Formats: sequence, C-alpha cells, structure tokens
Amino acid sequence: MLHVGDKAPLGLHVLDSEGKRASLAPFAGRYVILYFYPENESADCVRQARSVRDVHDQIKRYGAVVIGVSPDPPASHRAFRTRHDINFPLWSDPAYALMEAFGARRTIQFMGDTYSYLAPSTVAIHPDGTVARIWETNHPERHGEDIVAFLRSADPKAPSRSA
Repeated sequence: MLHVGDKAPLGLHVLDSEGKRASLAPFAGRYVILYFYPENESADCVRQARSVRDVHDQIKRYGAVVIGVSPDPPASHRAFRTRHDINFPLWSDPAYALMEAFGARRTIQFMGDTYSYLAPSTVAIHPDGTVARIWETNHPERHGEDIVAFLRSADPKAPSRSA
C-alpha cells in the first residue's frame, strides 16, 4: 500500500473505455486524482461518479485530471459514461494491477479464509509524481467537493482559473 510521499507507479498499463492501453505517465506534471471503485452500476459508485462529474469543470480549472478505475470491462465503462453523462475517463483494470499497486485491492482474513476486496479509495498524485493525498473512505455524494477542496488547499497560490 502506498503512503503520502511515496512515488506513484506511473508506468502501469490498463485499458481505457475504448479498450486502448492507458497509463498515468502522460499526465506527469499535473495533479491526477485517481479513484478506485468496485463496479459501475452499484448505488454508491453511481453517486460518487455523479458527484465527481458535477464538479469536473472545477477540477479542470486547477489543471488536474480525474480518472475512475474499476475492474469492469471497457464496454461497461462506455455504457456507464453514456448512461450517467460521465465527463471524465474511466479505466478498466480487470487484472487489478493498478489497484494493487495503489493499495485499493486488499485482503482480509475471516474464519481462516482469505478474501480479496476492492476498497473504494482515492489517491491524489502530485505533479512531481508522488502521492499527495489518500482518501481511504469517502462520502459518495460529496466526494467531488472533497477533491476540489483538496486541490484548492494543495496550492493556495494557484488560480482556480474560474475567471
């Protein structure tokens, strides 16, 4: 699991919603908000995506990019983006490579068995490629606002580009 200050794994490849290879490397030099979620149509995941969607213009004004990642296939992401008017990229990580590298896929022991699960979490990557903030838990309805508040506080001198 990564911690604040750790170098983010920018070179791992997953698939975007069109089925093309994607990585974080092209976003170096910008804030990247990477949020992990279990599946496209679960109630909390819909609320979270809509919350981020509703403030996406503000996130862009800070020069940041937001990317949602789940194990769902690209076709499911395309349908989800269309159905809910999602205005930011969604990536498919069926092998859990990116999720495990960032600590979003976890294991627990229960009654002698080991179970894996995807913990909804968000990581803010600083423009220098280090982890700047980790949200271990979030409130789906206001997660977008939490991201904007972080960006505002991360560099108070940075203009919000709202003018």
